[in-house]
Amino acid sequence: MERNDPGPCRPSSSPPREGFASSEDRAAFLSAHLPLFEGFPLALLLTDQEDGRTVFANREALSLLAAAPEDLLDRVFPHGWEPLATLDGTPLVPEKAIPRDFREGTTGPLSFTLPSRKGETLALSLRSAPLRNQEGAVLCGMILLINVTPRWRYEQALRESERRHREVSTLLRSLCDNVPDLLWAKDLQKRFLFVNRAQAKMLLNAKDTEEPLGKTDLHFALRERAAHPEDPGWHTFGEICRDSDTLTLEAMAPSRFDEWGNVKGEFLYLDVHKAPFFDDQGNLLGTVGCGRDVTRERHMEEALAESEKRLKLALEGGEILAWDWDIPTGRVHLTPHPFGTDLPENPEGYPLEQLVGMVHPDDLPGLEETYQNLFQKKDLSRIDQVYRCALGEDRWVWSRGFVSQRDEEGKPLRVTGVAQDVTDRMKIRQRQERSEARYRTLFEGALDAFLVVDEKTDQIREANREAERLLGYPERGLVGTPLRLLPTATGPEGPLALRDLLPLKGNASPRELFVLNRQNRPIPVQTTGKRIALPDGEEALLVILRDLTPILRLRGDLLQSQKMQALGTLAEGMGHELNNLLAPLQGYAEMGASGHQDPAFCFSRILEGTKRARNLVRKLLLTSRPSREDHPRLDWRRFLEDHVSFLQDGLPPEVRVEILLGKEPFPLAADPAHLRQILLHLWSNALWATGTQGTIRIRLERVEVDPTLAALHPGLGLGPHGILSVEDEGCGMSEEVRSRAFEPFFSTREAGQGTGLGLSVVHGLAIHYRGTVEVLSRPGAGTRVRLLLPLVSADIPPEGGDAP
Repeated sequence: MERNDPGPCRPSSSPPREGFASSEDRAAFLSAHLPLFEGFPLALLLTDQEDGRTVFANREALSLLAAAPEDLLDRVFPHGWEPLATLDGTPLVPEKAIPRDFREGTTGPLSFTLPSRKGETLALSLRSAPLRNQEGAVLCGMILLINVTPRWRYEQALRESERRHREVSTLLRSLCDNVPDLLWAKDLQKRFLFVNRAQAKMLLNAKDTEEPLGKTDLHFALRERAAHPEDPGWHTFGEICRDSDTLTLEAMAPSRFDEWGNVKGEFLYLDVHKAPFFDDQGNLLGTVGCGRDVTRERHMEEALAESEKRLKLALEGGEILAWDWDIPTGRVHLTPHPFGTDLPENPEGYPLEQLVGMVHPDDLPGLEETYQNLFQKKDLSRIDQVYRCALGEDRWVWSRGFVSQRDEEGKPLRVTGVAQDVTDRMKIRQRQERSEARYRTLFEGALDAFLVVDEKTDQIREANREAERLLGYPERGLVGTPLRLLPTATGPEGPLALRDLLPLKGNASPRELFVLNRQNRPIPVQTTGKRIALPDGEEALLVILRDLTPILRLRGDLLQSQKMQALGTLAEGMGHELNNLLAPLQGYAEMGASGHQDPAFCFSRILEGTKRARNLVRKLLLTSRPSREDHPRLDWRRFLEDHVSFLQDGLPPEVRVEILLGKEPFPLAADPAHLRQILLHLWSNALWATGTQGTIRIRLERVEVDPTLAALHPGLGLGPHGILSVEDEGCGMSEEVRSRAFEPFFSTREAGQGTGLGLSVVHGLAIHYRGTVEVLSRPGAGTRVRLLLPLVSADIPPEGGDAP
């Protein structure tokens, strides 16, 4: 009998247990059905009905397990085939695989794995059942083994694929949800198939990444707008996304879009990439896309563009050129295009040699020295140069730059800077230098002594040669000397400092004094002072000293000559006037003595002539030396009103008089007799110039004499003054006649029509009362005489207190 045949039953000394057939019955059963069991298409094992040992294994079982009969027979299957495990890898003990008591009926299927004798892992599905006789007693146990290894391996591969798919899906989701960019996929109806966390939160305002699935962009846009109806600009995305999806599907190719709008009330700018996607068979499924928030970058680009625009405008407006010298390549980039040149625009830059060749030959050594220092000295990082450059014509160009990049050894690689056309500035500078040289020459060669004094330190900063000569100092000896150390010979208590006597006010007249030179010798000078601003912005004092030594010598000679001329003029005038008076007196005396006329008549004429002579002498005294007694206070306006009415008696009918005296009082301290003489002389001159036809205007005005007006009239004090103007429309005066109008006995009238003392008397009285008089006239344009007298604040007598 072969090893796989069922052997004889073991003898049993004990009867069979309840429910089990005897060994003889089992052996008979197996012998009768052996061909059936051998040809069974599935792996089949028959076991002892009591202890479970294998008593039969068909060929399919041996083939499946790659085992020999002795590996199975007389063994309890699956002992000896460990390790056992369930299909999911859980360890399994043999006792759990097959029930030992087959009386319980059919079991299974039970799937597990075990190693074959070839070392392969087999996946088996095991079913067990009892074989019974007609009486129902168990003859043996039957085990069917079904090979499920291919299915198990497929399922195992499927599970591994699913595991890896889950891992990849989790990884992909994690990657997508943790990138800042927006990611999504849509179907052909533009409904979301996938969104990452950034898309859901930033753009859609969805609660999670699942909510958008199956919905469109417009769904969320409308929801946001409905939630904020008060703000139309709360959410403006939606339509633009839909439109770009359509364009992508129409193009059927990857596309790029700029999409912008408001999300949650804030501006958002997206750089969007979209593309169609297909399945394995090439069928179009929808679109995929990603969007990057470039709002900040766009703002920066706009700010940069605006900054570049402002820089360009500033460069163009200021005619400034930016340059960048790449030393390794030897090319220089210029922005904007060089002004005033014929250089063609070259975005790749210009060779350095080309630009250096435009520099004026006289400036090349300095330019080359600057750049040689730049290469040789590592600590030199800045350059500053002004040179002439041929930009159509010779132009001055200022250039400034710095080393913007160096290599590891400190050698310059890149120099950046700016340049500007400073031709106009250099021309001004050259003019200033020429002007400074010219004025330096004038300063040094001036006939007057000039001192420039620092206002803060009181030290002399500059002194010309005349100042050094006048004050007895050697060359540059005055520089640094305090001005207060220069004394004068003025002052009852000894020498005073020159600075204390300087006339510094704007209206101050030059002052004449004696200044002591270094040898303490008094020098007569005329001095003026003026505050000036130096080029460095400091305040300074300009002191001018004019040596009066030769002038005083000439002035003495001139005064002596003028005295003699005046005495001659006065003697001539007095002789002429006295001769006119003495001739009638002599005639009347001779006629009275000879008896040709009544002596009483002759004496009356002689008396009248002596009175005229006395009056002439009195006028001469008023011209030279008016009385100095205190004068009464009166109202000048009231005085004129009282006297003008008498003057108008006997006027020619064609002569008109305009009187403008105003209403306010003009308090004046003056002798009424003097005012009367002034008025009569001015009236007489105006009436004579007017003749038989014309207008005479008498005007009284008030004026406040300020320093400017006082400077025009030396001797005139500050404060309120009255101005009496007498104007006619007569023949006027030439400049020569006007300049001599105040000379005694000077007259342009015919002999016998005037003494020539009228305006001279008016001038003398004006000076006596600390006033002034001026004559304004042109030939054929009439004459206006203006008399200025100081007003007082004292009380004036009541009306009627001053009779003519």
